[in-house]
Amino acid sequence: GLEKNREALQPTVYALTKAEAYSLRAFCYLDLVRCFTPGNLAARPEKLDEPAIPYVTVYDKDIQPRETLGNVLKYIQEDLDVAMELFEAYDPLSRSGERPDDYVDMTDDPFYNLSQRKFRMNIRGALATQMRLNLWEGDYAAAKEDAEELLDGSGLPFLDDMSGEDASLDLTFSYEMLFGVETFERFDNVIERYFSLTEGESLQTNYDALYLPQDRVDEIYEIGSGVGVSDWRYMHLWDKDEVNFVFLKYWEFEDQSITNNMPLIKTPEVYYTLAECLLREGSAQSRNDAITRLNTVRNHRNIPIESNLPYNMTEEEAWNELIKEMKKEYIGEGQMFFYYKRVGETSIPYGPGVTYDDNVYVLPIPQDETDLSGQ
Repeated sequence: GLEKNREALQPTVYALTKAEAYSLRAFCYLDLVRCFTPGNLAARPEKLDEPAIPYVTVYDKDIQPRETLGNVLKYIQEDLDVAMELFEAYDPLSRSGERPDDYVDMTDDPFYNLSQRKFRMNIRGALATQMRLNLWEGDYAAAKEDAEELLDGSGLPFLDDMSGEDASLDLTFSYEMLFGVETFERFDNVIERYFSLTEGESLQTNYDALYLPQDRVDEIYEIGSGVGVSDWRYMHLWDKDEVNFVFLKYWEFEDQSITNNMPLIKTPEVYYTLAECLLREGSAQSRNDAITRLNTVRNHRNIPIESNLPYNMTEEEAWNELIKEMKKEYIGEGQMFFYYKRVGETSIPYGPGVTYDDNVYVLPIPQDETDLSGQ
């Protein structure tokens, strides 16, 4: 439909619509890859030749055949290439410095306003998706380039104020979203039911609550050493009773001013990716640069400079600090699971006592898909 009506569309509208569609398809397929296909590809390149999932590029009633994992990853990159070329020319956030003659600044239009771009695919979201793709494939040099490009120039946004009343807090750190979605009606259906220590107005114990014991939360945020006492993620994202903590990242207080946000890619992920790629380089200077990136995120989470990670730590200690920081940041977002799968961890802290391999990490393709595709 987009191509058929191209002549009727203003060129900037056409370009941004097409770029959003291609990059969103790439984003969704990358998540399908992360769920339904093997990880740890850097150590197992032979997995690229195995049948994976279909990659559907046409609207058709017929079930498409499964592609090899290598082909699926190639198609994701091709979609991102199409999107990035258009975004670099037409996205208002592009820093390429080159605009085609038919470019029109659409930021005065509420639909294309910069404050709303994070709720649709955009140049930052597409580049961050490419960063994730390269990291998943084990191409750390390319992932590093993506992260550095995202941080180049004016850098990426960080939330620098978590003061005020509960209802005014940006609990999801949506200000830092490079790409995310709005999720309506989640409070009544999910959050209030599973993330409250008490039941509604009765204030009776909520036996459906999903909670962590206090010692687990204290361990994650390093409360015993004093590091996390002022950490906003510890101070504001947990409702506490005497022994149990429930998660408030997606809570909605009465008259909440910032609500319904679900971040899918945020600023800290770019810093963590760059830190990981630097650590993989193995030099002392790269280790120090990685530590600097970790300290940047920590300071923006209100961990004081006095608690900065020192530059005299070993590479192994720096890796441990990276993993600790990801645990603090990604809780409630699902990204730690994909990290463990991507690097081939055979056990997960506090997980069931099983060996984590493809039997655990790889979700089964629905039987209907297999039957109808004939594969």
